Amino acid sequence: MNVDNRGSFTEFIRTPERGQVSVNISRPGITKGNRWHHSKNDKFLVVSGTGVIRFRQEGSNEVIEYHVSGERLEVVDIPPGYTIILRIWRYGSGDDYVGQ
Repeated sequence: MNVDNRGSFTEFIRTPERGQVSVNISRPGITKGNRWHHSKNDKFLVVSGTGVIRFRQEGSNEVIEYHVSGERLEVVDIPPGYTIILRIWRYGSGDDYVGQ
């Protein structure tokens, strides 16, 4: 488990064939991400809290935006070559949980 003032990140499964499964806990008002993968697919599932996941293809200014909530479980699939910007807002108390 990696913990800092933004929350925590815990990778609990990693395989060469399938990648990793991890849990990302975000503190209120925190932005995480701002990274990209040239060959890896990212999938995000918010299980608690609400927020927005934004991503854009490298070399493009077009931003794709998904509003997400633990009240409505859906997986956001981000293909290789996209920059990920993850922002979770908290409405209520407690931290927000994102499966990745």
